[in-house]
Amino acid sequence: DEYDELLSGHRTGNPLPVRTALSTLYQQGKKGLLDGELVSTFINLVGIYPTYALVELSTGERGIVTANSRENLLHPTILLIQDAIHQPLSEPIPFNFSVLSSQESRPEIVQVLPPEQVGIDLDAALENWMTL
Repeated sequence: DEYDELLSGHRTGNPLPVRTALSTLYQQGKKGLLDGELVSTFINLVGIYPTYALVELSTGERGIVTANSRENLLHPTILLIQDAIHQPLSEPIPFNFSVLSSQESRPEIVQVLPPEQVGIDLDAALENWMTL
């Protein structure tokens, strides 16, 4: 309930981004305001970037989170749908952070975006990918 409240902003009038909401829960768990073990389990289940969240990389590319890795919650598998200048890709590209070598340049997720505010239809993008 607390997580949903933070995301919706019903109590405060200010909805929080997913990462900020999870960080807030984590801090509340550390302070004993929430059950810390339960908060940790919750974060491990939903991941830092929930499945189907729209994210923007440090390269400017945008993608949809399709899977999370329990070993590294900061680096989910994503489906790239826009290039660095936010133009749609002709075909979505699956991107898995975990297959990059330590020598390769590793983009980072810089923000979670509300799809409706940037004009992206997640359902259409995922349907396009599944029909390829």
